[in-house]
Amino acid sequence: MFKAFAGLWIVVFLPLFFLLSPTPYTPIVIFNEYAEKTRYVETYKGTFYLIFKRLKSLEQSLWQKDIDRLSKKFGYGLTLTHLDQWKGNSKTYDAIEKGEYVYINNETGILIKRIDDAPWFVSINVNSAETEHIYRSSKGTLYLLQQEFSLEDKELWLQKLDELQNRFSFTLSLLDVGEVDIALTLKDKLQKNDIVWESNKNGFTNFYFLLPNKSQVIKAEEIPSNSISPLIVLIILLTFIVIISVAMFLWVSPLWKDISKLNRIATKFGDGALDERAQINEKSTVFNLAASFNKMADKIEGLFSSQKQLTRAIAHDLRTPLYRMRFSFEMIKSDDTPAEEKSTYFDAIDKSIDDLDQLINQTLILSRYTSSADLTNFAMTPLAKTIQYEVDCFSLERSDISIELEVDTPLLEQSIYIDKRAMIRAINNLIANASRYATSKVSIHFYQDELGYAISVEDDGCGIPSSEWEKVFTPFAQIGNEQRGGNGGHGLGLAIVKQIMQWHNGEVNLSDSSLGGAKLILSWPLSQTRD
Repeated sequence: MFKAFAGLWIVVFLPLFFLLSPTPYTPIVIFNEYAEKTRYVETYKGTFYLIFKRLKSLEQSLWQKDIDRLSKKFGYGLTLTHLDQWKGNSKTYDAIEKGEYVYINNETGILIKRIDDAPWFVSINVNSAETEHIYRSSKGTLYLLQQEFSLEDKELWLQKLDELQNRFSFTLSLLDVGEVDIALTLKDKLQKNDIVWESNKNGFTNFYFLLPNKSQVIKAEEIPSNSISPLIVLIILLTFIVIISVAMFLWVSPLWKDISKLNRIATKFGDGALDERAQINEKSTVFNLAASFNKMADKIEGLFSSQKQLTRAIAHDLRTPLYRMRFSFEMIKSDDTPAEEKSTYFDAIDKSIDDLDQLINQTLILSRYTSSADLTNFAMTPLAKTIQYEVDCFSLERSDISIELEVDTPLLEQSIYIDKRAMIRAINNLIANASRYATSKVSIHFYQDELGYAISVEDDGCGIPSSEWEKVFTPFAQIGNEQRGGNGGHGLGLAIVKQIMQWHNGEVNLSDSSLGGAKLILSWPLSQTRD
């Protein structure tokens, strides 16, 4: 079970984790960066053109001063930076050097473009709203910190720093100006006593402000840039995964138990325990599968049981003609048997051979119809006309009884999808039986009701006791031949009829006839599978 659960877990959560993990390499982040870059490039490419046109009209030595003046006219950050600033990042450096637009997806959002072949590039902070938010939210706090240090002697600054550290959740440190590792443009702003900050890849912002002596800087670091840190996102994601995993396990566990139970039952059934059945709760996912297995098992068990009964019945029916033949041969061999009696024994041998031939033929027919239906034999058939032809033939053979056929008017010209040969065999069997046991009349009715098609055959004979109705469809069953005036047989006819109707997804039923004898009804649904 754990192997299957692990496979399902990996299939479900590995792509999910890959999509939602807070890393810069997930498809969502990559697509978002691409969409952001495309939007900003389309928005600012005209701006870059105007800036470059302005700068190229000046000497390069004047570019920085012009950008400083121009930045005051912009509502967002505008800087001029030397190309060497990005030498530490080969991928970004190469892209800038080639003159491509480069988008840095951080809190401020920086769009970069090189000025033609010059070793300089212009950066625009496109996410000005975020920059303004950071500036406004930090301005008051940093001002108060500056005031704290301006009121103390330089010798007491470290002590003051330790005192303040206990009051803040982020780290405060005292650095010399030369120790500050930030971009040159930010250092210039710092020297001008501006508030300076930068964000790192971990989602935190570091602030810097100059102390009154102009040679030292206070650094406030590891201040969260967002309300939700990557760690919190990771915890939420892991919690989500754990909850879904537990739910999946609770779903897979009973499913696995039911499948294992079904597998054990199927194995036992395959080993010969034909009475084994799957007991699965109706609410189980595999209940329909178990029901199908039980249905199949019932059919197989019934088939094996029928085969055993058939084998025993065939063996029993073979004994009588074989015994009669053996006895006749012995009597013929005997010198004491008169010649005229030997002729009688020869006749008995012929009759026994005929009985054996009929038994074999009937058994082969039953075997054929016991297998699955061959749909290649099914075709649209004008059944009413076919029945009428068979009735006419029987009427010629049995002129001593009246054989009547009634067909509902809509069915007279209608063609029906059946196995014609098999259906005629079933109908002829019923008509032959009715003719054999009827006193004077056989009535046949072909009709259609809400359930499907039906053919009833009834006679005015002595009928069949209701206690024997189920038995008559069993192979080799012979019910009351003496009382019904029959000449016997092997009892395979109605068993064959039953199998033929199962071919047509129908059935054969027996009841008492209003004429006084037996009534057999063949019925099958309106539609048959043609696949």
